[in-house]
Amino acid sequence: MKHLITTKILVAVVALVGMGFFVPQTASACGGQTASMGYVDDTLAAWTHEDGNPRAMDYRANIAPAEMNIPPALADAIAEKYVTQYYPNAESMDFHAFLFEHGDYVYMYDITDASIRNRSTVTACGSNPQKSESNSVDIHINAVTGDVMDGFGCGGGPTKVIMRYNADDYPAGLASQTKNLTQFHTDFVIPVAGETATTEHNDGDEHADEEDHDKTSGNTSITVDGMIDESEWSGAASTHLEQYGKTIVMKSKIVKGVMYWAIEADTKNWLALLLKTSPHHGMAWEFTDAKMLSKNGVEDYHVAYKGMMVGAGLEKDSTSAIIAQASSETESGRIYEFSMPLQSGSEGVDFQLGEYGNMAFYFGSTETFSGQLVYDDAFSKQMVTHVGKEIHRSVISSIIPEAVAATFAGSGEPGGNGTAANQKTGLYLLLAAIAGVVLVAFRKSLRKLIKH
Repeated sequence: MKHLITTKILVAVVALVGMGFFVPQTASACGGQTASMGYVDDTLAAWTHEDGNPRAMDYRANIAPAEMNIPPALADAIAEKYVTQYYPNAESMDFHAFLFEHGDYVYMYDITDASIRNRSTVTACGSNPQKSESNSVDIHINAVTGDVMDGFGCGGGPTKVIMRYNADDYPAGLASQTKNLTQFHTDFVIPVAGETATTEHNDGDEHADEEDHDKTSGNTSITVDGMIDESEWSGAASTHLEQYGKTIVMKSKIVKGVMYWAIEADTKNWLALLLKTSPHHGMAWEFTDAKMLSKNGVEDYHVAYKGMMVGAGLEKDSTSAIIAQASSETESGRIYEFSMPLQSGSEGVDFQLGEYGNMAFYFGSTETFSGQLVYDDAFSKQMVTHVGKEIHRSVISSIIPEAVAATFAGSGEPGGNGTAANQKTGLYLLLAAIAGVVLVAFRKSLRKLIKH
């Protein structure tokens, strides 16, 4: 009997490790990997970037090159058809990014509509979820099949087809039209005070002529006193986030290499601003830095991974990187101001000027944080940031990595356009093998039990 129990435990451990339950998953599993497209002769090819950063101009360490059937212009038309059919009064439909998620290349779009009541839980596919609500949904368009998929999977990834692609629904010439979609576009561009705002473009994109690029971020000094002086914050990035009737308005600006934040909340419960350098929307535990806002002022925390069955947690930093902080009370909430370095090390976040970032908020359900996230601690929508200047990186690239070019150099050469599919098939075979081992071991253990 002891041998039987030991065997079962060993088999269970092997299976769980094989499926990734005991180790942190990388962003490629749930948050996706940045991908690009380009033409190799007449083949529309896609590839991923290992570091998840589309600004790596040499596009080194690319993986999973594959042939695509749906170019950007056609993807945009598919998204428009879906919105027209299911959300005819939508306020907006915004392209987010071209990604490699859950084994597929997909175009990700965000749809905002007042009629949407998207209430869900945010967790790591296990227990200890936090609630979340928004008036938007994400959809993913498969770049090979053209099918529209939802965004309700692990880390907001696709799980099922919600609209099938039918080529007869679209003009024949769409596939040959040129349209470049901008990766990770955002209105939250954190400026450097005293510098004229600049924008980086590559290969042209649909936002190239929309912004006034001659704006200068105003005042070059900010006094951290817990009182938002609009003259000090002129030209700052500004936005607001909402959760279950509670709203925060925040501003950010960089002055002499220091990042400043101002946050006004209509709640006196604790809040946590989460920060990371990856632009991807993904799992909560993919964030690194956290600033705890409460009646105790602004404290330095970090996001800790608590295991696949728990997900994210918040822990206080061993050493605070906050340079200055102050807060004040209003009738219904609080105002917080603080400053931090652009790079704050392993327990924080290392922003680079001209690079991407991402942020989100926890809206606490109590006045102070107890040390443990609970269901009523709501998690906000994630928002891309551009640090220092606006970045325009487009899906279609004129720079084709050597490995990608070599893959499609000839149809009969090794590593052809089935690389990504082979990688996905390999994963399925691995999981099937693990399941087989578990089944065999269980049957053997069962026989021994019957004999005894």
